[in-house]
Amino acid sequence: MPLRKRNVSWQKPERTTHGHLVRESVRVAELTTAFDEYTHRMCAALEGTCAL
Repeated sequence: MPLRKRNVSWQKPERTTHGHLVRESVRVAELTTAFDEYTHRMCAALEGTCAL
């Protein structure tokens, strides 16, 4: 019984963490896209000298 209880209490945080991670990865993806656009603009300003 203690094992089963531990298992149940472990599943809830896992789901919450997963939802949180999904939200964070969406935010990171948005930031990454914005950063990529900025980087490409800088590369264009530097006449494409960077390796992207």
